[in-house]
Amino acid sequence: MTLDKAVLQRLAVRADITDYVRIISRAHAATPLGMGFGKTRFSSPRDKFRLLYLAQDPATAIAETIVRDRFQGKAER
Repeated sequence: MTLDKAVLQRLAVRADITDYVRIISRAHAATPLGMGFGKTRFSSPRDKFRLLYLAQDPATAIAETIVRDRFQGKAER
C-alpha cells in the first residue's frame, strides 16, 4: 500500500496532549513511553509504526490498559 502525502496532510490534525494521562503496568515503569509494536485494532499489521495510548481522564486510561493488555497478542477478543 502506498500512502498519498497530500491526503495525509489534509487528514493530519494538531493535538495538545499535555493534559492527557497514561496508565502502565509497573513492569514497564523503566520505559514509560516505551511504544512498541502490538497486535491491536490500531496497530500496523507489518510493524510500520508504533502506538502510544493516551486518555483524557484516569478512568478511561485504566479501562484502556486493562482491556487492551488483556487481549494483547491474541487473535480473538
